[in-house]
Amino acid sequence: MRLVIYCLGMIWLGCQSGALTSAKKYIRAGENEKADQKLAEALLAAPQNPEIHFLKGKVAALQGEYINMNSAFKKARGLSSDYDREIDQLRHKYWAREYNQGAAMVTAEKPELQAAGQFFRRAITIDPDPLETWRKLAYVLYHQDSLE
Repeated sequence: MRLVIYCLGMIWLGCQSGALTSAKKYIRAGENEKADQKLAEALLAAPQNPEIHFLKGKVAALQGEYINMNSAFKKARGLSSDYDREIDQLRHKYWAREYNQGAAMVTAEKPELQAAGQFFRRAITIDPDPLETWRKLAYVLYHQDSLE
């Protein structure tokens, strides 16, 4: 039985590329640029691996590159539904962070409407569905006398 478990473990390790393993280590260490480079290498070897696309989306989110995050998550979802729950959680986390920072700017003693608008736009990029984000952005634009 131990031999079977050992063999399965070796097969699993053999299937996972060195670049993917390195990327995971870099993500854990907070070295997002290096992780992104390793994930690009891993994609060359296994472009249909949904985990690589998921991790690319995760790294893009950590870097605040939400358009790239959306693209990678869309690709991961197209290849497998295994990461759907994690993708939804990450999207909500980053949406809430951007939305809350924008709301804090609007309600500050001295409101910073320009910065608040940028936070709300990023939140909309992450998830365009919540109406409250659009309302807050409209509020900001109205108080800036914007025609947008």
